[in-house]
Amino acid sequence: MTVAIMNADEVLGREIVEVLNQIQPDWIDELRLFGSVDANYILYRGKEIPVRAYSQDGFDGTDIAIMGTEREVDAGAVVVRTVTREDADLDAPVIVLDINADEVDEHRGQLLVPSADAYVLAQLLHQLGETVGQVNGCILQPASVLGPDAIEELYAQTLALFNQNACPTQTIGGRLAFNLLPGRSELYGLAKFTQSHVSLNAMLVPVFGGTTMVLSIDGIQARDAEELLIKSPLFEVIEDAQPSEVVGNNSIAATNIHGEQELRLTLVFDELRTTAGALVKVAGEVFSKDAF
Repeated sequence: MTVAIMNADEVLGREIVEVLNQIQPDWIDELRLFGSVDANYILYRGKEIPVRAYSQDGFDGTDIAIMGTEREVDAGAVVVRTVTREDADLDAPVIVLDINADEVDEHRGQLLVPSADAYVLAQLLHQLGETVGQVNGCILQPASVLGPDAIEELYAQTLALFNQNACPTQTIGGRLAFNLLPGRSELYGLAKFTQSHVSLNAMLVPVFGGTTMVLSIDGIQARDAEELLIKSPLFEVIEDAQPSEVVGNNSIAATNIHGEQELRLTLVFDELRTTAGALVKVAGEVFSKDAF
């Protein structure tokens, strides 16, 4: 099967290639990489794959386009991408493979994956069961949620402060270095997977990668939740977790689990690796179900 990664020259595209290198899927015969312009090579399975600007001739014959658009659907590929704000009225299945894999073959050219925070929360609530009630908390988001330019800008802001220069803010929109800023609180794609009322505040924090989610959940006690999470291959229950320690890690770290009347816990995960892994899993399911 021929698979294309769109925007392969951006940070998420490179992370998808990294996931593919890690799992070495046998369902990809040819990998094509597309970017906004011709760019450098990216290593895949020991071979240098060029990143090319999109062309119809170069795309023809592609079976699955990860992070594609309507253009790639019209060209005959099945698109697997993340949910965006504009997708509220789109008739496309939102997939968390461990929950609703049976809906993969119901697509009309596109399959959507929730945003990383929504994906993790959907997995958590599914693992805890139907007894959970209201969910409250806070998401501490790194600069990487705003893309690679934000990571570079945070670094530049830090240097500017040490050198007593003006901070660049074009990408982030404010001074994030040694500071907090309002984050993105929309959990794109979560509503499909839970009836619980979810209220989360989001803050941008001055770290380059690794998302922290601090939660309070009604309807389940800490000891019951910990037993369920220990049994799950998706979560790693540990005593302490820091954002820098999960970057490049596939697991979701659950820590600081406590509470008698309600569950309180902290989840730490790499938002880029989580998104890339979810996209690759769904693409693999398209192949295994022959859902073309």
